Amino acid sequence: MGYPRLIIEYLVRADTKMRWIRSDLSGADPTGSVARSLRRATTNTDLFICVSKVARASFLAAVPEAADKAVVIYNILNSDEMHARAKEAKPPFPPPQDGVPVVLSVCRLSEHAKGLTRMVRVCRALAEAEVSFHWYVAGEGPDRPLLEHEIDRHGMSARMILLGRLDNPFPAYRAADLVAMLSHYEGLCGVVNEARVLGKPVIATQVSGIDEQLEDGVNGVVVEQDENAIVAAMARLLTDTELRARLADGGYPAALLDDAAKLDHLEALVCRRKVAP
Repeated sequence: MGYPRLIIEYLVRADTKMRWIRSDLSGADPTGSVARSLRRATTNTDLFICVSKVARASFLAAVPEAADKAVVIYNILNSDEMHARAKEAKPPFPPPQDGVPVVLSVCRLSEHAKGLTRMVRVCRALAEAEVSFHWYVAGEGPDRPLLEHEIDRHGMSARMILLGRLDNPFPAYRAADLVAMLSHYEGLCGVVNEARVLGKPVIATQVSGIDEQLEDGVNGVVVEQDENAIVAAMARLLTDTELRARLADGGYPAALLDDAAKLDHLEALVCRRKVAP
């Protein structure tokens, strides 16, 4: 949730102090320690910027006294920069052969949040169903050894390849046929934003904020937190090129793309706080 509370309160000198709420606290704060810290910070914070409606709802469930300070402003998406960076380099994996589709997941390698071992089981189930694909995973994190172990244990080293941390992931998005976001929880997933800006079909699990980013069957596929449902949906997407093409062309919610409106909204909120009695 950003810098520790005491740094913001005693070391930061600013007319307006804001904190970003980037996660669904109901999933990201099982012990309640973050909520307690935010509650103590309420009197010294002017605005709590929540990146999704669900993030705001979870924040207010934990800190209801901050209702008049909590607002929703979606993440800024510089689509021109994303497209430019996608053309800066070659993809970090070889081009597919014989039309084999490429699946891309971009995530921090954290089992608790991202469901890494479930991803490997899904990969194995698809392979056993004789679905053709290569699955690349970009990112680093504390559970990389666990993920490597599970890939080896299930015999999926030829199917699921770890790319490590990418300074520029956008060429990987450009070369992917399907982006898979299979987290257990999110606030508002930046990977979904990036994939859709670059016109890629997305399969996403039902996490907080996803219904603000994707319309199921229009610009992506949203599935329940159920392993069998994930396997079935991915099998359909990987074997139906027309469906992937239709979802890729499905557009994106205007509220998440209008960056000027987001900045204007934030400026108006700051000015309003300054003139409030």
